[in-house]
Amino acid sequence: MKEYRYSDLVEFLRKKHIGPEEAIDICKRATEINPTNHRTLWKMQRFQMYLWQRMEEDKKGLLGKKIESVRRVVSSKNYTSHYDKNHKGIMGLKKFDYEYEVFKLNKLITDPRQYHYFKSEYFTYPPPRDQKQIPQEIINKYVPKPSEKR
Repeated sequence: MKEYRYSDLVEFLRKKHIGPEEAIDICKRATEINPTNHRTLWKMQRFQMYLWQRMEEDKKGLLGKKIESVRRVVSSKNYTSHYDKNHKGIMGLKKFDYEYEVFKLNKLITDPRQYHYFKSEYFTYPPPRDQKQIPQEIINKYVPKPSEKR
């Protein structure tokens, strides 16, 4: 297990004149998912579909490039039905652009700023199984951390 030096954090907070309550609030906003934010929930649904796809491909021995998995996710009926639900607005349904959706999802998955969302607590196995959380080791297998080589 990694050893953390909390004394450095405390010293940083003191230098910046950040109190404990404010520091906790900042950490919560940076690490928690807002359940009322539709864009964040849609992003998490896409991440989950991607993980399910990677797990299925790995189980079949067909695990290839991430972009191929992303293409399969975006072309699935599950993705398009969720897309329809999440893009209804005042002007009606936004037209589905397959190539643009592949581009966006691939960029989102490979963006280092999104890695803190890939935690076991946010993802479950696909519906035939119980709503059991996916272990962090499995998630890490399909989504490498920024410091790891790709």
